[in-house]
Order: sequence, then structure tokens, then C-alpha cells
Amino acid sequence: MRGQDLNLRPSGYEADQKENIGPLDFKQLRANPLISRDYLAALNRNRRPRP
Repeated sequence: MRGQDLNLRPSGYEADQKENIGPLDFKQLRANPLISRDYLAALNRNRRPRP
């Protein structure tokens, strides 16, 4: 998956998580794998900024 694909703006809960990266409810992660993927992608973007 290319980098820009991860930057698509989701709506609702996922967008809130992308703006405010903090602890997540793991029940939510299990219930919605898309949230998990977005959350991990955002963490990776913050941890290792691309040149």
C-alpha cells in the first residue's frame, strides 16, 4: 500500500482517532479492524517521518 493511500480522510470515529492519537479501547480494535489499521498507520507516520 502506498503512503498516500493511508492519508485518505475517514469519517467519524476513525478521523477522531487520526487527529488525536492516544489509547484505544481494544474492544473497538477487535470489532473494527479498519480502525486498527488506521491507528497503526498513524503511529508509524508519527514515529518515522518520511523525508
